[in-house]
Parts: sequence; structure tokens; C-alpha cells
Amino acid sequence: MKSLKKHIITFIIYGIIGVVLIAFGLISHSDSFVTSFGFAILAAAAVKIIRLIFIAKAPEKAKRFENTQKDERYIALAQKSGYYTFLISVFSGVVAGFVLIFLNMEQAARIVMNVTAIEVLVFGIVSVILYRKY
Repeated sequence: MKSLKKHIITFIIYGIIGVVLIAFGLISHSDSFVTSFGFAILAAAAVKIIRLIFIAKAPEKAKRFENTQKDERYIALAQKSGYYTFLISVFSGVVAGFVLIFLNMEQAARIVMNVTAIEVLVFGIVSVILYRKY
């Protein structure tokens, strides 16, 4: 049950971030992307919270959820899926950057490549910290 509460709190925080983005987008009137992104985060967080509440109400499902959070196979699977998601994200960023270069959109290409570089840098720093910790 402790893990369920932690997950619910995490998604409540995501929901709050979504509401802040919605408010910022509505106040600034400059870009509908920020508002849309806020709605997307809020909707995803709300769906996850509802799902976790339904799991919490059924004792059998709650117990199974807690067990899957501790099972080494699921942990290894989550790590591998996160790693492959990262690789796909980096590869997509690099390909998008080169496509933008070929389309003579240098500024957009620089932005995409810089975001990809920051993503790789953050991944490297987090990996070093986690490898030292564990």
C-alpha cells in the first residue's frame, strides 16, 4: 500500500504541473502549445490516479501491484524498456536534427540537437550517480 500511495502522490504532483502549465498558457496568451501540453499532462495524471485508486480499492489487485513493484523481473524489464526508450529518443533527435539541416532550418536543427545533447548529458550524469550509489 505504501508504494501505491507514493505513486498516487507522484501523479498528483504531475497533475499540479499540468494545471500550472495550463494557467501559464492561458495567462500569457502567446502559445497554445503550453496550454495543450498542460492539458495532456493533467489528463495523463488523472487517468493514472483513477487507475491507482481502483487498484487500491481491490485488495487482491493492490497486493499484486505491490509485488510487481518489488519483483526483480519487472524491475529489470522496466530498466531495459527505459534504456531502449532513451536510445530511440536520442536516435530520433539526431535524425530529426539532420532532416532539419537538409531542409535549411538551421535554428530548429540546433534546438533539436541541443535538446538531444542535454538528454544524453543528463542520462550520463544520472547513470554515474546511480552506479556509484548502487
